[in-house]
Amino acid sequence: MPREKEICLYLSGQVQGVGMRQYVQRQASRIGIKGWVRNLPDGKVKCMAQGAPETLEDFVKNLRAPRVGRVDHLEKEEVESLGEYSGFSIEP
Repeated sequence: MPREKEICLYLSGQVQGVGMRQYVQRQASRIGIKGWVRNLPDGKVKCMAQGAPETLEDFVKNLRAPRVGRVDHLEKEEVESLGEYSGFSIEP
């Protein structure tokens, strides 16, 4: 089994007030990604995601063209794992 990786994502565009966090959570839960998502004061959405490398690639692909809102820019950074998540949550 491939080693899990963790990535940090920042989504910008029309991403707040349109159900983006719920969409991200559904996509993550559907394919087995663990982590969290939250709105930021600057209008972006931040997501920490942990999973197999191929699964993370599929997750990012789904977020580039969401069914809600509009993602104009997606920043992705691989980060050192901060630990295990028990599932995928929407953070305040």
